[in-house]
Amino acid sequence: MGITERLIEYIENNNISIKKLSQQTKIPITKLRRGGKRPLTAEELCILCTILHLRPEDFYEKQIKQN
Repeated sequence: MGITERLIEYIENNNISIKKLSQQTKIPITKLRRGGKRPLTAEELCILCTILHLRPEDFYEKQIKQN
């Protein structure tokens, strides 16, 4: 599971509205749902982490630990 999928999982598990998140960040809803065809860009990841009060490293560290 990649970083985009981990962030989407976090959003779902914490019942965060992707509609509101999309409006706040200007990131298309399609990129905030499972099954999106394109992963988030680094800029989008940073924007989401700032809004959600998270660190990008949190998602990267989990990926390293699983490999």
